Amino acid sequence: SMWDLRTPEFPTLNLTGNILNLDIHNNGILSTSWCPYDPKIIASSSRDGKTCFFDSENGHLIAQIDNGIMLKSLQWSPFSKGKLIGFDEDKDLIEIFDFNKA
Repeated sequence: SMWDLRTPEFPTLNLTGNILNLDIHNNGILSTSWCPYDPKIIASSSRDGKTCFFDSENGHLIAQIDNGIMLKSLQWSPFSKGKLIGFDEDKDLIEIFDFNKA
């Protein structure tokens, strides 16, 4: 199954072995966000504490940030190209990423 619903309040998306056959995270995916400036780029965060950027057309990992934070929400900035914000409600933490520097 693509969705792990064992914890319904935080369902996880597992792309490994599914549609794109991606193996970029070591644990369930918590959030994904399509880049509005380049529709083939997807950002994902996972229970493994990594935020990854990958090419949805070929599955290649473009960049990875291993900050040990399980971000449950990711959103690209509509105002600043390449900026992404992540939120972890358990720790009341907000992370801001610059994809251009990742």
